Order: sequence, then structure tokens, then C-alpha cells
Amino acid sequence: MKYAALATFVMAAVLFAAMACVQARLGLQGYRFGSQWSYSGETLKQNIAQDPSKPPLVVVPLLFPLDFLFLLFFGVSLGLGSIAYADALGVPASRIGLLLILPVAYMVADFSENVLYSGMLLRPDSIDRLIDAGNWATRVKWVAVLLAMLQTLGALGYPCVIEPAQVRYDGSMRGASGSSRRLLSGTISRQGRRGTVASAGTTMNHASLFLTR
Repeated sequence: MKYAALATFVMAAVLFAAMACVQARLGLQGYRFGSQWSYSGETLKQNIAQDPSKPPLVVVPLLFPLDFLFLLFFGVSLGLGSIAYADALGVPASRIGLLLILPVAYMVADFSENVLYSGMLLRPDSIDRLIDAGNWATRVKWVAVLLAMLQTLGALGYPCVIEPAQVRYDGSMRGASGSSRRLLSGTISRQGRRGTVASAGTTMNHASLFLTR
């Protein structure tokens, strides 16, 4: 599952680069409504009026299929990354499905945004009715994707922080145990030597008393 999460993330990165190239080559920089918290209906109308040939190009190929494939691969990578490291987040196996809520919410919001703006681009008379819904879809998308990214990064980063600390702790404990063993063995050895000397002294005293009798 970890390799699947990495593969889907790489595909999402490739699709993101492809969208940037298509947007630059076709001159669609004025239609970056998905990257803004709020997009004005008047701005959208002005862009459509300036060049009526651009809106169909925004719908195809930018929103569909490129952005649609991007949201799928990126959302799946966030979900797989969270599930693969679910233990780090302390989520039991019975509730692992909860980790999919944020990635799925992101994908649904992004897809809704694409559908709404596609309708407005192809039918400019619907802009006044749909622009608010499009802005809310964008806001939900950004909130969901940021939280999903934090969730995934937390799952990925937790083992990287805890495991080295645990290794250092275990190493220090093993070192302390070795020192304790050496200290104990030295103490026992010294006590043994003292006992031997004491026994020898007692024997010599007994012998001297026997000889003086």
C-alpha cells in the first residue's frame, strides 16, 4: 500500500505539471478560479467576453480530463498514505475508514467545483446562479485538502520522529545496563578479594596462636 501511495502521488505530480503546461500554452491564466478563495462572477464574464474561444478549452482538456484525473490520483494518494501509516495516528483497524473522510471530501468538492465552472463557462447566463456555489466548492476543497495533507504528513512523519528517539533510548538503556553490569562485577570482585584477604589473615592468626602454645 505504501508503494501504491507513492505511485499515485507521482502520477498526481505529473498531471499537475501537465495542467500548468496546457494552461500556459493555451493562454488560460485568467481562469485560475480553483486557486482562489473567492472568484468574482464579473471577472469570469469579462474573461469570457474577451475571447469566447477560451472557455471550451478550459473545460476540455484542462478541467476534463486533466484536473479530474489529478484530483483522483492526489485524493487516492492522500487516502492510501493515511491508511498505510494508520498505526502512527493511533487509529484502530476497526475505524481505519475514518481516515478516508478528508481525502474523499476533497475529491467530491474538487469535482463539484469542476462541474459548476464547466456549466458557467459553457453557459455564461448561469454565472449569476452558480458562482456562489462554485466559490463554496472551492473553499470546501481547500479546507479538506489542507486537513487531509496534514493528516497524511502526520502519519508519515510520526514514525520518522519516534523511531529514532526510541532507538536512542534503547541504546542508552543498553549502555546503562552494561555499565551497571561492569560496576556490579567490579564490586563483587573487590568484595571477593577483601574476603580472601580477610580469610588469609584469620588463618595466620590461628596459626600463630597454635605455635605459641
